[in-house]
Amino acid sequence: TLPATDGHVDGTAITDKHIPDYARDHNTDKISIIDGFKISSNYVFAKLAVDNYARNRRGDRTEQFLSNLYTYKLGEAFDFDLDGMQTPTIPSPETRYWTDTDLGSIAYGYSTSMTPMHILTFYNALANKGRMMKPYLVEDIESEGQVIRRRGPAVLNAAICSRAVADTVTRALKAVTEEGTARRLRGARCTVAGKTGTSFGTYENGQYADERGRRKYQGTFVGFFPADDPKYSIICTVYSKPTSRSFQGGGIPASAVRTVIDRLYNLDLDLSADGK
Repeated sequence: TLPATDGHVDGTAITDKHIPDYARDHNTDKISIIDGFKISSNYVFAKLAVDNYARNRRGDRTEQFLSNLYTYKLGEAFDFDLDGMQTPTIPSPETRYWTDTDLGSIAYGYSTSMTPMHILTFYNALANKGRMMKPYLVEDIESEGQVIRRRGPAVLNAAICSRAVADTVTRALKAVTEEGTARRLRGARCTVAGKTGTSFGTYENGQYADERGRRKYQGTFVGFFPADDPKYSIICTVYSKPTSRSFQGGGIPASAVRTVIDRLYNLDLDLSADGK
């Protein structure tokens, strides 16, 4: 558990309205990591990163944290069947853009840029108990009935984590859809494990709001199903128009994913047999 108090990490305030709400609703000053997943707490993920990887009595382990992201293939391009996939960007202490708050913000998905395909590939590895597969659209290329080039499947990383770690994270991701920010998926035709994400978009002037105070949002849900014996992984990212209303990954993106799951359930007999 972590202290659910003032939302400060290493002297820096982390904007996270969920923490005071959680402390009040549960009459506690502690929060578990799984509950941090449930409420999508920036504070919980930032504190875990800073406590375990920032400068402390064990030394500065920031580079190890960043190295892990590259092990997860979240910081590099990979060959894909379609051209034009952007290369993710992850700051490091060697760049002039690095700040003291970057370690914590990277932990909850800020200060970086990643394609939906990179994020989906990572979650697909969790569904595979740590085995990361290269995504592909074309299995092989033929000419006059002969295979001239094989494209996949191929392994990117045999084990980004242990089976036990993958199972633990899956348990947390199931809690997100059953009791947390993605509970719109609770009534889906099969169990789902996944995570919501919400970020602000910027205007051309670099600001996060226009002159009327309207923001642009990017809402995402990513996960896999059935949660305990996955057959599919899925990601849905929705970009909002300028709005004064709240826009969350647990809203339209999660609802869209539920629609896909329910339709697949009616088409895939194996999925129906595995569903609840």
